[in-house]
Amino acid sequence: MIRILPRPQHIEEREGRLLLDYHCRITMDSSCPSEVFFYASQLAEQLKKSSGIELLIDRRTSGAHKGIVLCMSEEAGITRENKKEKEAYRLEITPEGVTVCAAEKEGLFNGVQTLRQLIIQYGSSLPCLYIEDYPELSVRGWFMDVTRGRIPKMTYLKELADRCSLYKINQLHLYIEHTFLFDGLSEVWRDDTPLTAQDILEFDAYCAERNIELVPSVATFGHLYKVLRTKTFHELSEVEEAEGTAFSFYERMCHHTLNSTDDRAYELVCRLIDEYSPLFRSNLFNINCDETFDLGRGRGKERADEIGSHVMYVQWVNRVCEHVKAIGKRPMFWGDIIAAHPEAIKELPEDVICMTWIIVRHHEKSM
Repeated sequence: MIRILPRPQHIEEREGRLLLDYHCRITMDSSCPSEVFFYASQLAEQLKKSSGIELLIDRRTSGAHKGIVLCMSEEAGITRENKKEKEAYRLEITPEGVTVCAAEKEGLFNGVQTLRQLIIQYGSSLPCLYIEDYPELSVRGWFMDVTRGRIPKMTYLKELADRCSLYKINQLHLYIEHTFLFDGLSEVWRDDTPLTAQDILEFDAYCAERNIELVPSVATFGHLYKVLRTKTFHELSEVEEAEGTAFSFYERMCHHTLNSTDDRAYELVCRLIDEYSPLFRSNLFNINCDETFDLGRGRGKERADEIGSHVMYVQWVNRVCEHVKAIGKRPMFWGDIIAAHPEAIKELPEDVICMTWIIVRHHEKSM
């Protein structure tokens, strides 16, 4: 059985095999845009790593060599359901060679990743087959927390992007609480080795080359443990923490929510957003706003008793969303808190993206 992730929409296994050798080449059809050279390079690198064979990359199609051909065709972007899909591709392996064809570069990229997976499994001796494929989901994301635990180095992040691209994941959220080198906030990050603006710019470009949208993701309500334990910002916490309180993973996860009734808290959040956002080419911004368990239980209790903590939550999210929209980004947030009052979603901007997660414990069956 051919193993490909995600499973292609249509796969037809055929008799025979293709043996790639040193006489073969990776040929880019003249219709291919310049980005396809990187896709061809991925194939060449994968083949060398998996089989030891090095294939040259070429663009000359007259007297083309046997091997792998990458090409563009409008027909390849039309599915069997007669729908046009930007990420659709067709892949055919015969004893004479491999053809990967798509209508758009995103589809061609996906086809190349499928071929890479086959090379990982079979090396230079590939089974003959025919695939027509397109993604079931247009957004296939990975949420990467670079705050809790050791801050990953660029080498690790790039390896993650490489793995994501292999399995056609096309969106990666880089989540931070305090682990970015914000200007003038050394009190927050001085005990860590924070990511820098140059790191983000480099990683954003690296992801884009691999068909991955890198999305900025910042804690803007709850989960501000290290920020709200500093002398400068501890007064912005909803629940005051006694000085010298020992570190606790439980306390870190369940507390340290901003006091939404203090305008200085909003000013801080806007400052973080404004400084982090320009480093990403994505038009999205994830404000998170999840697990605000302390809301209305401390400094904001009087306000919560008056209007309800769920109203306070909606007001804050609205406020932050409006700021995100004002800088030209589309806001996203986690829906765990608003799920208790689903009718309140109507009070948020129409274009806001509400995300959800499912926690599956080890003893439970996965979905």
